Amino acid sequence: MARSGVPAKAHGLHIERLDDELAVFNTTEQSWHSLTALPAAVFEACNGHRSKAERLAAVTDWTDTPVEIDLVDRTIVDLTEARLIVLD
Repeated sequence: MARSGVPAKAHGLHIERLDDELAVFNTTEQSWHSLTALPAAVFEACNGHRSKAERLAAVTDWTDTPVEIDLVDRTIVDLTEARLIVLD
């Protein structure tokens, strides 16, 4: 990941859980985002406190699938660009 910092959910989000997916409304941007299982798990793992290893373990546990750390990192970049995650 190019930027440093601990990923955390952005402020001003309204989150609705739909089975293993999430619908996220960014009130600042006035935009909806639909997150499938993997991005939803990465989003949930970004609480501003988990280490990189802890995020990977959480995502792997929640998706019940082995996940590569590079995929988690790329998803964090995507979520940051969508302004759903901030890097503290």
